[in-house]
Amino acid sequence: PAPAPAGALRVTLVDREPLALHCAMSTAQVCGLATAPVGAPAPPGAVHAMQCDWAHATEALAGQADLVLGSEVLYDPSTVSTLVSAAASLLHPHGGSLLLAEPAVGRAVGCRQKLDAQAVARGATVSAAPLPPAVAAGRAEPLLLIEVRFGVQAGSGGAAREGVDTEAAGMQAGAA
Repeated sequence: PAPAPAGALRVTLVDREPLALHCAMSTAQVCGLATAPVGAPAPPGAVHAMQCDWAHATEALAGQADLVLGSEVLYDPSTVSTLVSAAASLLHPHGGSLLLAEPAVGRAVGCRQKLDAQAVARGATVSAAPLPPAVAAGRAEPLLLIEVRFGVQAGSGGAAREGVDTEAAGMQAGAA
């Protein structure tokens, strides 16, 4: 919910699990952010929520976002294509970014490789970097920030994969 005070006109939380939405909306309220009831329109700057999966979020929000955020969503290789497709659909036609905070050691084999392949196939770039220790403090495992840039923001040099090899970084972090 941090984007609202950072100047976002709208923050929409999406999850297929009602308890996850309840927790996220409760956190927004505890942090003093304006909220709207689940499923209701939100005034500018308020946080609101939709209970649905990635694929159904695109029906209501297509082309409206500059930024799509996700956390620990790469846990099933069969859902990665839907995630990449949904992010591309949710972003403005001029492009934007999908930012994912993920465990450095992936939850499921092949998820990060599939994310990279699906994103590059859509003309996006993918980069990953470890989150600063202060962000990951108290976590049992190191985290990575993965950025997938779509459209104009992906750069004029064509689709490419930049940054660290996320699988290798995960293995190194797990071995440390």
